[in-house]
Amino acid sequence: MIAMLNNARLRAIGAGLLGFAAMLFAASAPSAASTYTLTYSGQVTAATGMFSTLGVTGGDAVSGTVGLENLDVYSEFSSALVFNRLFSQFPMPSAFQVSHGVSKFTFENDGIGSILSQLYGGTTSSLFLTAFGPVTQLSLYYETGAANVPLESLVGLTDWGQVPGLLSGSIASLFGKFEVTNLGSVTFSINLPPAAPVATTPIPAALPLFISALGGLGFVGWRRRRGQAAA
Repeated sequence: MIAMLNNARLRAIGAGLLGFAAMLFAASAPSAASTYTLTYSGQVTAATGMFSTLGVTGGDAVSGTVGLENLDVYSEFSSALVFNRLFSQFPMPSAFQVSHGVSKFTFENDGIGSILSQLYGGTTSSLFLTAFGPVTQLSLYYETGAANVPLESLVGLTDWGQVPGLLSGSIASLFGKFEVTNLGSVTFSINLPPAAPVATTPIPAALPLFISALGGLGFVGWRRRRGQAAA
């Protein structure tokens, strides 16, 4: 009877420790967020109108951000030639900055926008972001020569330079454009981020304690079995 109680007690303790370990690993897993800030950066390739007058020229640095929400919600529409999934955004705050020497020109806007994932002709895939301000339009564009099915989710997209990692195939086009209606525009290349290092999963601080507890349970069971054999 005592041996049965001891066995039941050991099983209960073991189950408790396994449950504790499961909670530790679950807590270490990343959780999805509903709001994102997408960043982009690059260099000016062409400037017109007011930007040219201000001295902005090829090679000047460009950077900015776009606020994104609800990136799993999309509208799907297609034709015989084009297959589209449109991720609408409202509001879609955006910021654009171009630097020329010591001068920096910054524009901040709130407005509607969208990200369009498109498969064209079964041979070309693209991702096209548009963010509108009262008198401005920011566009970020990526195209690949591979036939990728339009994306169903953009969760995790935090840098426009990451887009080539979302769509397979070689880069056919990657650029951005910022326009002030009837006043001028800046076209720019987009930087690709450096290759990310291979991620390692950290060991939770309590895991060594959990392993030690399992070892202790095994030792107690071994001593009990040895005592029973000697008796």
